Amino acid sequence: MALATDFTPPNLSLRNTMNEILPFPDVNRRPAGEICGFDIAYGYDMAVPRNLPARLAPDKRVPDVDLVIDKQPATLYACMEKGGWVHLAAASQKQGVSALPEWLDPHGVKHITADCIHDSPSFTCISSALIRPDGYVQ
Repeated sequence: MALATDFTPPNLSLRNTMNEILPFPDVNRRPAGEICGFDIAYGYDMAVPRNLPARLAPDKRVPDVDLVIDKQPATLYACMEKGGWVHLAAASQKQGVSALPEWLDPHGVKHITADCIHDSPSFTCISSALIRPDGYVQ
């Protein structure tokens, strides 16, 4: 916020430098993720270095992935657009699907059985995930 509101010469110089480097995706990703809230992680995985593969874990935001649902292409974020609970089950996994918590009304949950179109490290070996309305894994 200080970059946008402080017009002192040192701050203006820093703002010009940031304007020059932010177009680079590797530089832009971290501040953009922190500003919009998508990179916020709750709990234990805050200490996980950013260079490790992303995995679905409780209190971690789910990434958007391309899915196949009933032989139709879709994206995970499109399935989440109404902001409710989403229970995502992998169609290709032969493991059992996890049960919903007792406190969650099953009628308020959108159930999706799908497969990822492309390999996604986040969804490797995941049979199902319960996604909160804010986009984080329960």
